[in-house]
Amino acid sequence: MWRIYQYRMKSHLMDFGNLFWTMIFPIILSSFFSLAFSNIASSEYFNTIPVAVVVESESVYSDNFLDTLSSVQMDDQKLFEAHTFESVSKAEEAMHNEEVDVLFIYDEALEIRVKKEGMNQTVAKHFADQYTQTESMFAHLAETNPQSLSVLANFEFDASDYISDQNQQRGNVDPMLGYYYALIAMACLFGSFLGLKETSFVEANQSSTGARIQVSPAKKSKIYVGGLLAATTIQVFSISLLLLFITFVLKIDMGNRAPALALATIVGAAAGVALGAFVALISKKNYDVKNSMLTGVSMIMSFFAGLMVHSVKYQIYKNAPVLSYINPANLIADAFYALYYYPDYRRYWINIAILVGLIVAMYAVVIFLARRRSYESI
Repeated sequence: MWRIYQYRMKSHLMDFGNLFWTMIFPIILSSFFSLAFSNIASSEYFNTIPVAVVVESESVYSDNFLDTLSSVQMDDQKLFEAHTFESVSKAEEAMHNEEVDVLFIYDEALEIRVKKEGMNQTVAKHFADQYTQTESMFAHLAETNPQSLSVLANFEFDASDYISDQNQQRGNVDPMLGYYYALIAMACLFGSFLGLKETSFVEANQSSTGARIQVSPAKKSKIYVGGLLAATTIQVFSISLLLLFITFVLKIDMGNRAPALALATIVGAAAGVALGAFVALISKKNYDVKNSMLTGVSMIMSFFAGLMVHSVKYQIYKNAPVLSYINPANLIADAFYALYYYPDYRRYWINIAILVGLIVAMYAVVIFLARRRSYESI
């Protein structure tokens, strides 16, 4: 099998057509991404959040809240732009017209209202929660120790440290990273061309070499395993090269979890090769038709993973979540996404586990069909 592996490696390295699509094309496309997104990420990283404020019960607490809301900063930039309204109805009208993202109502307690969910609304909710907890602590201190009222009157709440801490592990959040993750997923699925080539290489109705292999005494299992391992090796190398190019040439931060990134690369590459072998055996069309089918399937899956329009990924997850869990491109992209954005590995391992399950399922079908395949004449 080692000799078969070596032979198939040489065969893939001499196939400049497949090498272009699996190794060179993703690098070219990532370069275009970098040119297109160079100024977008920095401009969209953070913007001051417009909020409406209605004070229905004035007190030292409400005054302190308004002062805090106006003074909180993040990276020397104001976190909130406060607009004061006389009534809740006018403030809600402003929020309905999208003049503000959040409505704060200060009565006996702080209330927050939003029209829709989003990053700005989440930040405002975290701020309100922590402010309420801090205010309650000081109110209790004032009741038990009246001398502390002077401290309470001068208290200034600063949420910038709290918000910055959430971002320390991953650095500045690049809103364009999702496109790079989808690009990596697409490159992984392009490994299906290699899987198709390996499977067709053994099949008698696809090539003259396959006809000779079928009548030879060589074990077909060794030929399949050796060839698919060679294809996976080439694909792992291609994806690794793409990651190195994105990280060190384009200077895109992919995170610092190298072992997990390596595992995601290997599993993603294996999924692409398995997809090619799977399509090669379930379809009875000729090689060119199967190649076109894989191109179409790979691009559709990549589209659903957010390659062309990143919001499509979230719409699919919201409206048809099952499709998100059976789409290898989405699982690959989401695994890289989870490594960068989440402090724990739970979401990452879920994606990897489902991917491994899909690989096992596809290869189970390949083995089943390959063992049952026979030819009336060769």
